[in-house]
Amino acid sequence: MAAAVETNDFEDALVYGGYDAGPGDPSLLAKEPGYEAYGNPRFGFSLDVPKALTAMPEPDNGDGMQWRLGNLVVMTASGMYYQPELGLSCPTSKNVTAHRATKTTCWATGKRDGVIYWEKEVFARDTLFSLRFQYAESLKAQMDGIVTHVNASWNH
Repeated sequence: MAAAVETNDFEDALVYGGYDAGPGDPSLLAKEPGYEAYGNPRFGFSLDVPKALTAMPEPDNGDGMQWRLGNLVVMTASGMYYQPELGLSCPTSKNVTAHRATKTTCWATGKRDGVIYWEKEVFARDTLFSLRFQYAESLKAQMDGIVTHVNASWNH
């Protein structure tokens, strides 16, 4: 039985949309996984997407995309119109192992039930931009470089 999710904890992105992405092939996360550029026309952000990940159906509102490697890895990038007085919403639960926040950015990472979570929010141009990863802890060695690359490529 999975542990109950605390208030202000990481969200389980694998339940988004109710898609079953299947088991996935972790060997696709090679040392040089290869990337393809993604640009979001609605909110004007872009980033590199690992070729090993498969795009999920695009939301009707065009706010971003989600990509998966089976049920092992999920990456989500999105934007939304935002009111800065509401503040950012990075997780602060006991599952957070590192956290950094300012008035315009927030980043958190942590673990829960054998899964690593990494997420970053940036407020710019009246928009809240979000980049999130969730992956099996057994894939940490492969995913560290991928997360670093995608984060460095993220333009908002």
